[in-house]
This record gives sequence, C-alpha cells and structure tokens, in this order.
Amino acid sequence: MSEDSKTFEKIIVDAGLPLTETAAKARWNQEATDAESPFNNNSAYSPFWRIITALITAPLLWLVKDFLLLQLLPNMFLKSAKGPFLELFGWAVNLPKKLAEKAEGILIFNRVLTAGEVVIPVGTIVQSPVINGKVYHVVTAQSATLLDGVASITVPCVAAEVGAGYNLPAGFYGVLPVPLAGIDSVTNPVNWLQSAGADEEKDDDYRLRIRNQFTAGNQFHTDAVYTKIITSFANINTRNVFFEHNAPRGPGTANAYILMDVGQPSQQLLADIESHVMNDGNHGHGDDLRVFAMPETTHNLIVTITPQPNLTLEEKQALKDSVQGAVAAAFRQNNQYAISVTQPWSEFSFSRLAGELHALFPDLYLVRFNLASIVNQLSVARLSSLQVVLDA
Repeated sequence: MSEDSKTFEKIIVDAGLPLTETAAKARWNQEATDAESPFNNNSAYSPFWRIITALITAPLLWLVKDFLLLQLLPNMFLKSAKGPFLELFGWAVNLPKKLAEKAEGILIFNRVLTAGEVVIPVGTIVQSPVINGKVYHVVTAQSATLLDGVASITVPCVAAEVGAGYNLPAGFYGVLPVPLAGIDSVTNPVNWLQSAGADEEKDDDYRLRIRNQFTAGNQFHTDAVYTKIITSFANINTRNVFFEHNAPRGPGTANAYILMDVGQPSQQLLADIESHVMNDGNHGHGDDLRVFAMPETTHNLIVTITPQPNLTLEEKQALKDSVQGAVAAAFRQNNQYAISVTQPWSEFSFSRLAGELHALFPDLYLVRFNLASIVNQLSVARLSSLQVVLDA
C-alpha cells in the first residue's frame, strides 16, 4: 500500500467511517444501542443481518472504499489526481495538457550514377529497422527531382504517426520498403529533426508542469518561470530542462540545457525555443538566456551475452537483437523498452542495467559489459558505438 493510500485511509478512519464489513456491523450495533433499540438476533446467519448487509452495508462499503478511498480523495489532490481530474488542476492555472504531435524533418536521397533525372514522389515511404517488433515510417512531404549530374538531394519528411518514438537518431531511417529506381540509399542526417514528435503528455509529466506553475507565478524570471516557458513546447517535459547559473557570459546570463526522451533536440528546435524566450518578450529585464542541447559524453560499449541453454540459432539471434534494442533505449535511442535511461548529474550503473535486462528477457543467462558505470555531471551519456557479442 502506498503512503498516499495510507493517508487517505487515515482520513476516512479519523472521520469515523467504516472500511470493513465487520466495522460496519459494529457501527450498526452501536447505533441500535444508542437508539435504545437493541436486538438479540444478531447471528451471522440471521435473515435480518443478511438483509442489512445486502441493502445497507454493501452499498456503504462501495461508497467508502471504491468511491471515496479510490476515486474521490486521490483526485482531490494534485499529487495523486489522474486523467480528467488532473486536467481540472491544469485548467485552474491556465495550463492545458499537451497533445501528441508528428515528427518533421529531412531525408537525404543518394545515387551513384548521376546521369539523367530521378523524381522522388511525394509520399515516398522510408522506414527504420525493426525495434522491439515495431517499424517506424516517415514519408516525404513533397516531391523532389534529382537533376542531371546531381548525386544527392534533401527532401522534407513527416512521421506516419504521432509520437516521440519517431525522433530516432541519425542513420535510423534508411530502408526503402519499395525500391525507388535510380536511388541507391537514403538516410536521416545529423540534425535531421526539425520539429520533434511527441506523445500525448503523460499524467506524471503534466503533474510536474502544473506544480511548477505555482512557483512560476511571480514577478521575477526564476528557473520555474523559464521552465514553464520552455516546457510549453510539445516535446519538452519538466524533467528534461536543466540550468547553468553563475553568469556564464557575465551578469544576467544563464544557459538552459535541453534533453529529449528519444534522440537529440535539433538545432531548429533549440533556435525556436531561444527565439521564443529572447525575441518574443518572454525573458526577464536584463536577462540573457541561451538554449543548448545537453552536452554529451560518448562511449564505446561492448555487451557480451550468454543465452540460456538449448536455444535455437533463431532464438539466440532474436535475443541478441532484443538486447541491442534495449541497451540502445537506455541511451535514449528509442522508447520501446521499459528501462532506466541515462541522466545528467548521475551515475549510470551497468549492474542495474544487467538486472533490468534479465527481467525483460528470461532467455538471457548472463550479461557482461566492458564498462562498470558512467558518471555524468551536466552532461548525458551517449553511445558512439554499441556491439552485442553472442557468447554461445
């Protein structure tokens, strides 16, 4: 039982309301005694008490336990409110819940033989490799033509669906499910993402924004005020905004560093946020706030795995692919696995990652890493290379 549930139970008990059938029966006996109407036929098998239980006690316990304890009391407080009740808290401070959005960016189409023209139609589909059973698709947003003698061209694209999972790092979109005559390869380059995709805001993230709103309602541009402004963008949440104080460029200056749950924020996104703060009148008098992507430390990671005995070759390969995807998720390359991710101001533990991998994949017998941990200050750990070795 959570601490919140214990608190709500105490509120109910302190108010004198019964939480169990035994307590309700004792309360009815006391009420009858207080009313000077005692009765002796109080056996558990008494028809009278069966009727009382059916007609009064059961509905009472439903009201107290199912409605009051599980619904009404939790949704009266910001800390525990959910769904539409949480949105009422947001409405009270003029902070609507952020909706899901599609990722938008660019692709680069390449060819080796440059003679002649090649047309890339609007709606051309480019997909990612399979990540935990899911394939991500982006489609070209307009047609483009590779002119005679031109080897490559940049084409705008949009995700097939809404969601933050489409914010994959550079190089992940490189598969043409339907071959395009004259095109040898396609990829999403570094800083390909111009408008990041976003899931509908989760209750926990929304709760943090609402809580921050209470500290942002002042005359001074504190961290809370700037966090409120920055997290108004659909793909940024309160947990992923960090500040550097101490006047990095002189008095009145500060830096904001942005993280994303999947991938890296594009230069376009950072420029849009900074322009919204500095050019649209959303900064404090004399303030100079610059917006950057969170600095990164890069690491070459080798993961050696030993499967459980008696797996087939196909099962071993599937396990290897799954472990690779899950480790990549821990370094913010996808969001298809429930796993701890790298964070600034923390130590990333590979022993904890090993435990999470064992919980995710029962076919995994042993896992080893070439690193013990990664310590980050105001930076986030990324992978420069990831190699999963099958030791069996």
